[in-house]
Formats: sequence, structure tokens, C-alpha cells
Amino acid sequence: MVQQSKHGRVFWNFPGGHIEQNETPEQACIREVREETGYDVSINRLIYKDDQKFTFFVEIIGGEFKLEDGLLGVDWVGLEEDDRWDHKTQIIRDLYLNRSRA
Repeated sequence: MVQQSKHGRVFWNFPGGHIEQNETPEQACIREVREETGYDVSINRLIYKDDQKFTFFVEIIGGEFKLEDGLLGVDWVGLEEDDRWDHKTQIIRDLYLNRSRA
């Protein structure tokens, strides 16, 4: 996850951003992860989708770590680290956990 500061608060979130013109959600995911972390990823599956948000389960396949300017940090956030998951990212964590148990 990446650590950001927005609207006066610091929080952890998944790499992401806007889908550019003529870009699929999958292409946007791959691009945003590369821009924010330096890693190249392949998409394994869609975890969550609503009107404007797509969240994918990905696998790192290459690249080299680099932190995008403006981000405060990047870290592997454990599923048990409740203090690093907020109400938005907890939804994704719960979906991942429920699917993993099925």
C-alpha cells in the first residue's frame, strides 16, 4: 500500500488513480502501480467494482522499487494490521479474506 496525505489526514491506500482516455481499467491499474511504486504487475482477478472504482488482485512480475513524488511511503500492509486499514480499504480486505476462505 502507499501512504498519502490528503485533506489534512495521513492514510494508507492501494496504488491507483484515474482511468485515462482510451484506457481500460486493467491498463490503468498496471500504469498506476508502475507510476507510484516502480513495479510491473500482472492482473490476477478483479476483487471489487463500483461505478468508478476497480480494485484488482495483482502479482509483481518485474520493475524496481521507486516511490512517486508526493507519496509519503510504501509498505506491505498485513491483513492483521487494523490501524493501517480505513473504512474504504477494509471493504477490500474483507472481500479478499472472504474469497480466500471460500
